[in-house]
Amino acid sequence: MMVLLTACDGQVGDVDPGPGAGAGAQHPAGGGEAGGSVTAGGTGGAASAGSAGGAAGAGDAGAAAGGAAGGAAGGAAGGAAGGAFVPDPDSLRGRVSAGLPFVGAAVDASALRTDAPYRAALGRELNQVVPENAMKWEAIHPAPATYDWVDADALVAFADAQQQAVHGHVLVWHQQLPAWVSGLTAAQLGAELDAHIATVVGRYRGKVQSWDVVNEAIDESGQLRASVFAQRLGEPYLARAFRAARAADPAAKLFYNDYGVEVMNAKSDAVYALLKRLRDQGVPVDGVGLQFHVSAYDFANYELTEQRLRENIRRFAALGLTVNITELDVRLAELPGAMADKLRFQGQVYQLVAQVCRSEPGCSALRTWGLTDKYSWVDAFYGPDDPLPLDDSLARKPAYQGLRDGLDGLVGPTLDYGFDTACRGSSALLCESFEAGKLPSGVWFTAVGNGQAALTTSRHARGARALAASITPSSASQALVGRPAFARQTSGSLYLRAHVFVPASAVGAGQTLTLLGLGEAVPPYAGVSMGLAGSQVQLSLTTANQYPTSGGFSFPLDAWQCVELAVDVSDSGGSASIKVGGNVVVAATGVDTRPAAGMSNLLAGILYASPNHPSATVFVDELMVARAPLPCP
Repeated sequence: MMVLLTACDGQVGDVDPGPGAGAGAQHPAGGGEAGGSVTAGGTGGAASAGSAGGAAGAGDAGAAAGGAAGGAAGGAAGGAAGGAFVPDPDSLRGRVSAGLPFVGAAVDASALRTDAPYRAALGRELNQVVPENAMKWEAIHPAPATYDWVDADALVAFADAQQQAVHGHVLVWHQQLPAWVSGLTAAQLGAELDAHIATVVGRYRGKVQSWDVVNEAIDESGQLRASVFAQRLGEPYLARAFRAARAADPAAKLFYNDYGVEVMNAKSDAVYALLKRLRDQGVPVDGVGLQFHVSAYDFANYELTEQRLRENIRRFAALGLTVNITELDVRLAELPGAMADKLRFQGQVYQLVAQVCRSEPGCSALRTWGLTDKYSWVDAFYGPDDPLPLDDSLARKPAYQGLRDGLDGLVGPTLDYGFDTACRGSSALLCESFEAGKLPSGVWFTAVGNGQAALTTSRHARGARALAASITPSSASQALVGRPAFARQTSGSLYLRAHVFVPASAVGAGQTLTLLGLGEAVPPYAGVSMGLAGSQVQLSLTTANQYPTSGGFSFPLDAWQCVELAVDVSDSGGSASIKVGGNVVVAATGVDTRPAAGMSNLLAGILYASPNHPSATVFVDELMVARAPLPCP
């Protein structure tokens, strides 16, 4: 059912009994609702979400389907017999406890309507559900005066039948917005933001227990994301959204939700600072959602560890925030090895995350982003994978058993995939061993022009793999990998360390290759880097337009070398140096080392090659960055 807000009296009336608008591109949720009206302010409604699925209005096929879905799923899952739901003790919801009272998943709307075994699994396994797409702005508010409640109402009705809590997702997000929003003026956008939140939250007042009010407002470098909301309204849009949600439903718990913030890093530091500011201003932020879209490789490579997870949960909890793990999925494809080994390790990751959340007083809910690989968003976004607890046929995987063991509070084995790497126990902000089965994804990026960046087993300083960066002659060749590694830094010290192998065939007189760098995340991508000018080591300071070389020292070729790049960031009194094998070979002092946008990116491979440089391949292994020296072993 689609509804239209009329200008004359602010009431909602039926306009289109059709199935409603489709879901968005990234995350696919459910259908069905009974007739009724709500005020434009969204503070009430004649049709309760609890009765929406079962009492569909005649002529509303979507509503009838939603009611049938709720009833069928209730029967398949055991339903609510006599008003008292008794969970299957063998299920995930049968394992919840005072330590971790909610286990949930994102729900695919189309599958909820059409896939009876899927509906049964949702009812059997979960005591909390979240719409994957049905409450996102483009799905629920596709036109300025139009709301489409079909899929969202169906999910709420289903949850009511299964005696499940509902977590609403999401009120304000920079993605999956209808096109009309981007054309609004600041005043119009502010008014629409207020009305959207009041209408959506108001409709589900008392039916949706908690909301992701704002999603992903911080970018990878730790800055306020340049969304339409930030551009038109500035940072105050965040407080405005939370206050509007609190006014629409004073009892609902209100969350900020984001990805890439599982441990202390540039982005999570920025989110922490943002939420502290909001709390200090009296803004009603009740909790923080840590999404946990992760790769099992992140655990195998020791970027994500139990200690780091706990430290991060505890610091958010110390702000008075409830912590939820909100969108957990664990990708396998980056792990090398046999599928059985990957699945076993994935199960151990699920167990660790669940056990950490259960044992941390600040963590109260764990939700996966989907329940079955059959409907996971990961395949479309990252490529074929199997990230969820149930497989395509809804059979339980080792991930399911690991999740259940974690909910039981069982401590699993220490995570160890067998990598030989110095990243184990490293104090670095970031350590990349390059031991993955393919190039790292997630926040990592690859930039290639007339070249290739790939992992190789043919040459490595340690472990079984290294990064190989290759170029062919052209006017602009490069082949690199990089990622934001820390919050934008405009002062202080940074230290990069890596093992580098340069074949003699890659070096030519009068030719330049830049191999390692620290720099800004926006054009012109200025920074400080290490490379070779002929066989000499070159310190490139694009921030100061200076390129000193190592003079009489020639870089040893055809052998692995440990390289350290140290930078003291300053606009005029900065310094930088390069060590090879523990010895300083080139340095500069009293220079500008601060890019206009600050230091945030870590880069490795062939960042720059002089025009028409001959074909060349170089190798990089064990890449680290820290704020304290990283001496070579």
